[in-house]
Amino acid sequence: MSWSATPRRATLAFLPLLAAYGCGSSAPAVGPRDSSGAAGGGADASPAGSDGAAGAAGSSTDASVDVDVTPSSVTPSPSAGCGKPASQALAQYVTDSVHVTGATLDPTYQAPAHDRAFAVWLPHNYDPTVPWPTVFIASGCGSVATTETRYMSSAGGDPEAIYVGLASPPTDLVPSGCFDDSGTKSIEWEYFALVATQIEQRFCVDEHREIVAGVRGGGTLANMLGCYFSKPDPSRAFAPMLALRAQFSIASGLPVGLPGCGGAIAGFWMHDMNEFNPVTDSSSSRDRVLGLDGCASSPTEDWGTGVLAGLGCKKYIGCPAADPVVFCETTGRGRQANYYDITAPALTQFLGELGFLN
Repeated sequence: MSWSATPRRATLAFLPLLAAYGCGSSAPAVGPRDSSGAAGGGADASPAGSDGAAGAAGSSTDASVDVDVTPSSVTPSPSAGCGKPASQALAQYVTDSVHVTGATLDPTYQAPAHDRAFAVWLPHNYDPTVPWPTVFIASGCGSVATTETRYMSSAGGDPEAIYVGLASPPTDLVPSGCFDDSGTKSIEWEYFALVATQIEQRFCVDEHREIVAGVRGGGTLANMLGCYFSKPDPSRAFAPMLALRAQFSIASGLPVGLPGCGGAIAGFWMHDMNEFNPVTDSSSSRDRVLGLDGCASSPTEDWGTGVLAGLGCKKYIGCPAADPVVFCETTGRGRQANYYDITAPALTQFLGELGFLN
């Protein structure tokens, strides 16, 4: 991978579209947020209080699109892992684990300690001297670290990013097999902080371009993490200097008992009226982000081209350019495999809103 300004062509399908997150734009440079939530300076990736990604059940060729991509205009912020040789094979998922101590945000509650997996994909042309965009991906209930991410390499995509698959917690801790959305007692805060910190320390991550994406239960997790980790906060218990650039949630649930949210963040939601959970689960998370972004009363305009045209996607045009917000309410797509033929172009176009696609 290089950061030369020469455009090239890439054919991308649903999760491979996330790979284009590392590809650029002629859009104005967007800096990271400082501790106030505004666009600003860099962040230290060191952890505190601890010891240490969205897809489809298959991919549709109809979801593939061709895009011109150029290197990102966002100023890279190299992590501690930059300059270290790759510690795993390239162009394949390698499963690893972290030891979760059970620490939570509730000082009166300690969960049982346990080991928990995650999976990492390094691009085929990974260069440890170049800061790479990183995509954390979470699937639905009962998922393992490679439930979603395994489809990316087989779909013929262009893996221009580091992908990190997140695993659901052990069923002896959360019997439903879903990510733990129990508010401040959740074990997800520590788990994600441990994984993100390890990724930043082992690999060359661009700390200004980290995104969390999820489907259904994983989308609920993305709503949680997008709240807590949206900006650096030295007083935060877990990964105090981590700042997620955006969250992308499909058919997500509504997290309850969230801690105080960090600040502004870009957000995308898609939810079908035929899903098992109501669309208000996603719209409530959207409204929270609109408030954090200072655009709760923003007017909207139709959003999306191609297969997205006419699907009811709305962009909130009063939100800051650095933190675009898009909400798509569809009909007749929920719980269907072809849900993702609209998710793919939605993701591509939303990444364009962030300034990472030409």
